Parts: sequence; C-alpha cells; structure tokens
Amino acid sequence: TETYISLGLSTKRNTNKMIGAFGIGCKSAFAYTDSFNITSWFEGKRYTYTAQKDETGKLVLIPIATIDSDEPSGIEIAISIHNDDIKGFNSKLSTFCKYLDPIPDFVGEFKVDAPEKLIETENFFILKNDNDRYNYTSSVYAFMGNVAYPIDIYQLKNNKSSINYLRDCYIKFDLGEVSISPDREKLEYTEETKQAILNKIDLIKDEIVSSTQKQIDSCSNILQVFPIIKEVRNSFNLDSNDLRVSKFSFRGTTIENKHVPIFGYTIKKNWRN
Repeated sequence: TETYISLGLSTKRNTNKMIGAFGIGCKSAFAYTDSFNITSWFEGKRYTYTAQKDETGKLVLIPIATIDSDEPSGIEIAISIHNDDIKGFNSKLSTFCKYLDPIPDFVGEFKVDAPEKLIETENFFILKNDNDRYNYTSSVYAFMGNVAYPIDIYQLKNNKSSINYLRDCYIKFDLGEVSISPDREKLEYTEETKQAILNKIDLIKDEIVSSTQKQIDSCSNILQVFPIIKEVRNSFNLDSNDLRVSKFSFRGTTIENKHVPIFGYTIKKNWRN
C-alpha cells in the first residue's frame, strides 16, 4: 500500500518487461484530483482504499473495507472525471495505449486500434505511412517501457543527418538505456543518451535492408516486389544511399534502376511468373 503514496517507490525496477519503474505513474491521479479510490483483489480478499491528500498536502491511504472475494487477483483505480474533460482524456488515452502490447480491453464503446507496422525488428519498428514520400519531416521516437519519446534530431549536432531520412520510426531501448527528463515527458540529452541513439541508428540501417529483403524473398511474382520497395522507401528520404534499389534482389538477380517503367524498374522475362 505504501507504493501509492510514496513518490519514487516502485516494485518494478528489476525488469524491462513492465512500465512503472519510476514510481510516479500510480500517483499521477493526484495531478487531476485530490482523492481517488483503489480496489485490490488478492488471495481471496477484496481491499478498498481511498487515496487522498491531507490538510498538509501529504499523500495518505485510508483503508475502507476488507471482505472475502472469489474474484481473480487484480486492481481497479477509480477516478471521477468532469464531463468537459472526457474528450481530452479519450484523446490522450488513445495516443498512449496504442503502443501497449497487448492493448488493454476497454469497457464501453471506447476502442484503441493498434497501429499498422510496416517493418519491425529487434531494434526498431516503422509505422505504415500513406503520406507523400517527398515530405522530409523527420519523426523519430525512443520507444522505452511502452512509451514513445520524441527524439530531437538537432540535439545530435553534426550527426543528425544520420536519422534525417527516418519517418514514423520507433527505436527500441531497454529501460535506463537512455535518460528521461525529471518531468518524464521527454529525453534528457546526456552524452550517453546521444551515443546510445547513434549506436542504434547504425544497427537500424542494416536491419531495414535485411527485413525488406526477407519480404521480397517471400514474393512469388515480381509485381509483388515493387509495392514493397515503394512502401519502404516512402518512410525514408529519397536521397538515402542506405535504401538504394541495388541493395535488393529478386530470384538471385539485383534489381536496378535502369530496368524500366513500373516504379522505375523493368520486369525481366524470367521474373514474370
């Protein structure tokens, strides 16, 4: 019970499989309200508490009731929300929960759809992007503890060009691998954090090519190959040498720009069936 009223206290510091290691999230309800209710089911008992701030502003947990229960273990946090705030809560919840794996089940009509991924490897994933591929805006995130933190490429100084071509890219980090600012909303750009990002970029370049080639290898017809290459390239700056067409092959033959009409390539005779 002390976990809910002690800032910085967490029981999840020894794993990268769970969020909550900072010991702040379960107290976040106090940013919106001065009191909320907690119900815990554990080993045949149901415990009910009210968490609130006392007259000095100190966080306290008040036991309300303990009764027998045959329900499975679990926990419920109940917060009263003003009607005017419901739309904003839904928007924020949708943005946050879409990255969770698995996505939680919600009661009622509210629903969160998992984003469709174009590529996913051990070190990163890229969301499908149907926007104009000539849009050079970089959108790269550090994905740690199921939370996506935007990466400010300008913090990487002269090395920022190495990720300029990435869009809708989420780079995976273990908890603690990059530093988070005290407000837990963004990265803190220490030298260690910047180097960790750059190290991952080097791995990602090779993984993108390898992952794309695996998709091509599963194709039975060359016409299935072109959309794959086009879609992957849509997520990158067209000037990137790391995604030049000659990086890929179909049935043992390198795909070259000179080949012809469809997407800038030709259909070789032996590729047609």
